[in-house]
Amino acid sequence: MGQANEYHLVNASGSILIRTTSPPSQNLPEELRQEFSIASSILAAMTVALSRTINPISGHFFSLYNYHGIERILSGSGRFTKVVEDSVTYNAYHSSHQFGRRLFQKLLGVSLDQEGTSVVLAILNSLGKEAMRMSTQAHPGESKVGHMMLILENLAGVASVTIKLFYFDVHLHSKYIQLAPCKKNRWHRSRWDVHVDTYAFNVNR
Repeated sequence: MGQANEYHLVNASGSILIRTTSPPSQNLPEELRQEFSIASSILAAMTVALSRTINPISGHFFSLYNYHGIERILSGSGRFTKVVEDSVTYNAYHSSHQFGRRLFQKLLGVSLDQEGTSVVLAILNSLGKEAMRMSTQAHPGESKVGHMMLILENLAGVASVTIKLFYFDVHLHSKYIQLAPCKKNRWHRSRWDVHVDTYAFNVNR
């Protein structure tokens, strides 16, 4: 039997990924749509809450790419439970334009078009800014940057709604952060150890 086609969509902020083997013209199952609707509303509320919370270390509002703030608000939500902890090593030797697209494919197994690549590069640039701030401040209680993504999957009849939290240690990657791999349009070589935590959505809580 041939492998089913997979369709995917990344939203403009890069906070939501939909993966499905159903054609775009076909509606997702009603129960799955309701579950995803609830989860996306909770994600939006958590994002707003994080952006309005003062980071006690910086004295400013939390960045949406501060792993410590993200992890705290996810764990405290009561709606998402960590079920998997994983790590991925990504050895890069690409131009700036390829870096984000290939990293995303390594982490999620999804190939991006030009629009999706632009979204991922914007995320990585924001991660870089927060990483530079942490590197400059060098506070022992704040060393990781990350990005959370709500993922709806409906693959060959198997459905799930999860959050994946991707993050890396700023101090361990300081040399590569200085290279600004998403800004400088040249080839570069770097190695990234990215942690990936998966949270299951508790729809009935």
